[in-house]
Formats: sequence, C-alpha cells, structure tokens
Amino acid sequence: MKEKIKSVWTNPALRGTSIFMVGNVVVSGLAFTYHFLLARLLGPHEYGILAALFGLLYFVQVPINTVDFLITKLISSFEAEKIVGHTRGLISYLIQKIGLISLLVFPVLLLLSKFVQDFLKLPEIGPVIAIWLFIYLLLIITVLRAVLKAWLRFTDLVLNQIIEMVARLGLSVVFIYFVSAWYGWGLAGVILASLLVLFISLFQVREILSVPTDKFEHHKWPIKSLGIGGLVLSLAYTLMYSIDILLVKHFFSDYWTGIYAVLVTAGKVVYFAQSPLSTAIIPVVARKSQHPAHARNDLWFLLGISGLIGTSIVGLYFVASQVLVISVFSSKFIAAAPLMAWMGLAIFGYALANTCAGFLLALNKTKAAWISLLGLFAEATGIYLFHASLTQVVLSLGIVFGILALVLIIYSFYVTRPAINSSPGL
Repeated sequence: MKEKIKSVWTNPALRGTSIFMVGNVVVSGLAFTYHFLLARLLGPHEYGILAALFGLLYFVQVPINTVDFLITKLISSFEAEKIVGHTRGLISYLIQKIGLISLLVFPVLLLLSKFVQDFLKLPEIGPVIAIWLFIYLLLIITVLRAVLKAWLRFTDLVLNQIIEMVARLGLSVVFIYFVSAWYGWGLAGVILASLLVLFISLFQVREILSVPTDKFEHHKWPIKSLGIGGLVLSLAYTLMYSIDILLVKHFFSDYWTGIYAVLVTAGKVVYFAQSPLSTAIIPVVARKSQHPAHARNDLWFLLGISGLIGTSIVGLYFVASQVLVISVFSSKFIAAAPLMAWMGLAIFGYALANTCAGFLLALNKTKAAWISLLGLFAEATGIYLFHASLTQVVLSLGIVFGILALVLIIYSFYVTRPAINSSPGL
C-alpha cells in the first residue's frame, strides 16, 4: 500500500495539481480577506471606486491570459534537456513581438482614459492611467509565472502567489489605516506588491539568465493558430462568466439582480473549487500534444476529480440551500434558495466545458476555442429570449453550458482515441 501511494504521488499531474489546489485555497482566502477588510476600512463609496478599477483590470486581462496559455503550452512542448535554453529563446522572441505591439497600444489606451473615467464615473483620471501602466507590469509577471508553470514548479508558483497576496493585503491595510481612507491606497498596495513579486519571479527563473540563448524557430510551431485560439478561448469564457449578470441587470429590477448576484456567487464556488486542476494539468498534457492518445488517462483523471468536486458541491446545494443562503448571505436573499442548486449545476457545466477546452487547446486542437465561442453566443441568445423570470435564465444557462460541456467532452475523447492523427488543426 505504501508503495502504491508513493507511485501515485510521483505522478506529476496529481502531485502538481494537489500542490496547486491547496495553494489556491490559501490565495483565494487571502483575496477574500483583502476585499473584506478594504470594504470595511474604505466604506461603500471609496470601495465602490476601487471595485470598478478592478473590474476594468479584469476585462483587459484577456490578452494577458492568452500570453499565459501560449507560453505554458510552448515551453511544455520543449525537449527536457534543452528546456531552459529554448525558454530563453522563446522569451527573447516574444519580447521583440509583444514589445512593439505594446508600444503602439499604449497611446491608444491614453486616449481612452478620459472616456473610461467618465463611463465609470471616477473622480480622477490618474488611477485609470495607473491601471494601463500596471498592465505592462502584470504582463511581465504573467510571462515569468507561465515559465514556472510550464517547468512544473508548482511549489515556487504557489509561494509566489501567496507572497503577492500577503504583501497586497498588508500594504493596502497599512496605507488606508495609518494614512487615509482613500481608494488609491488600495490600488497602490496592489502595484507595490506586484513590483515585489516581479523581483521574486526573476529570482525563481534565474536559470534563464545563465544559459546561452537558443534561437526560437517560430516557424516550427503553430504560434498563430494557438495564439488566436487562446485569445478566442479566453474571450469566450471571460464573457460567458460576466455577460449573464449584465443582461440580468438590463432585464430585471435591482432587487432581482441582487438575488441573481447571490446565485452567481454560489455558482463561482463550484468553478473555483476545480479551476486549479485544469490550470495545473495543462503543461502536463501539452507535453503529449504529438501523441494525444497518451493524454487519455489525464483526461479521465481531470474529469473524475472535477466531477467529484462539482457533484459534491451541487449535491450540498440541493440538500441545504436555504440554510446556506441564510447563514452566508442572510434571510434577505432567501428568494435565491430554490435556484441555488440549479445555478450550481449550470456553473458545473461551465466549469467542465472550460476544463475540456483548455485540455484540447493544450493538444493543439484549436477548434475547441471556436466551439466555446458558439457557446457564448448561445448563452447570450438564450437569456435574451427567455427572461420572464430568473428561473428561465438559470435553466437557459444550464441547458447551454450542459450541451457545451457534453460536446467538448465527446470531442476530448475523440481526439485522444488510440492511433489518432495529431494534426494541429483538428
């Protein structure tokens, strides 16, 4: 039995996923503490402004998420004995390409600053410009973290993220408590914590600085198709994650929007409980992109653990939704209780679809991104046509996400069948 447990633990997918999932629980707890404390220290008005800035940052992270996936995927495909030199070559290549684009984009962002300030009703334009500058810092950190992920150094990655959240929390609270209750201090804490993490990240991947640069032969890699696929995938699931609340806000009163927001929060528990799993396994799967059939066991593992986590949480919602709503959100939101489990089931479908789409893209199957984009259009169309009640909205989401998950699961098993042709475009 001891040897069996040891052999299971030596599986990089299981070990890395376990470390990453435990670490993400800690990171998520620190993130919740950050928002809870800042909300109490700043009050509704100042915290509302800070939340709007975070919302802006969330939407502009779509291309950064694409870079994260692309780097993780490519580095994971390098030969093990040459991975450090090839990684340095890839980073040098991307600096040349992304650096030029970034320089051209920044003036456009500056021109948009006043519009963004007016649209979000912000008192100052400075924080908007600070967000634009912070994006570049975040891009560099994302590249370095993607390297750690691709090298399967999940302990370093989790430590990196925990240090950032502790520094962010500590600096923001100190500034606000001892200086003034101004939303800008919350943003300053985030930026300073990220600067600290930048140096930590550089130290963690210092091997890159001590090896010769291997020229990255970009023509041998499907960078364009993977880049577009990653961008479409990130865009699709980011919008799927947020467009429903915007449409509900449009069609329903503030009261029912608040009830729906509680349902979404409950649904997020299902998603975030299993999302570290798919993130951790991508570099493992990417190493098998030339032989997709070898990733079939990873697919079973991925779906098995995701299914166990998802059904456990949804089952709890079916059994104790009223108790959970009252104890967590208060009796004011009791109207959400009858739909809580159904929303959990819908988000469970979303989570499985997202997991399979990432799995497929790691195997160079870019059609998964376009299938996901169709899911986004189906979601928006469903809510637009069926919004007589929140029940219709939730059931519409359940049907769309359920079908999307089923299609992507079937596609995943199809591409990992024995003797499959590993053509990147399939």
